[in-house]
Amino acid sequence: MTVGSLARLWGRILMVDIILNREEIMEAVEIAHGRDAPKVAAGIKPSFGPGISNYDGHITGALAELAAAKYYGVEVDNKFYGESGDGHQPDITFNGWGIEIKSTQYDPPILKFNQLLDFNSDIALLCHVDRQQMKATAGEQITVNLAGVVSRNKFLNTCYRKSFGYGDRYCMAAASMANPSVLKERSK
Repeated sequence: MTVGSLARLWGRILMVDIILNREEIMEAVEIAHGRDAPKVAAGIKPSFGPGISNYDGHITGALAELAAAKYYGVEVDNKFYGESGDGHQPDITFNGWGIEIKSTQYDPPILKFNQLLDFNSDIALLCHVDRQQMKATAGEQITVNLAGVVSRNKFLNTCYRKSFGYGDRYCMAAASMANPSVLKERSK
């Protein structure tokens, strides 16, 4: 484990907790603004679900990406590629794998893709972000839970469809995923 992380059980899910400090939170805010501003200027409607603004989705995603990058010791690609956001590129690369970072506020965590084609990396890493906790600490720190990893092939063969009130999504519960530490033990 890296400094600032620990493994813990969430029900039956072994997760890794990554603590982001104020400086890292501010970096996430900058990334989120950088991703949100072009969408606002272009009049692109929010795509994160009912009641979730593009900025809210971007800040949650940026926090998750920074936590994953901190855990794996890699850099976050903070460029904005237009309407798709990440240009359908992996969010991080580690040990030869392209990794898509997906954030959620669901409790327990659920990995969701709008379409199967949206999972175009080797691996997906699901992160649980409790933004209420960040508000409670006045933005001084937040703990991001790295909930699980799954290969594209396993996801495509075992995911289920679920409607969240705005169309079916392709899903997998974190309890069905591997611990994020397995990627540190293996390379592609």
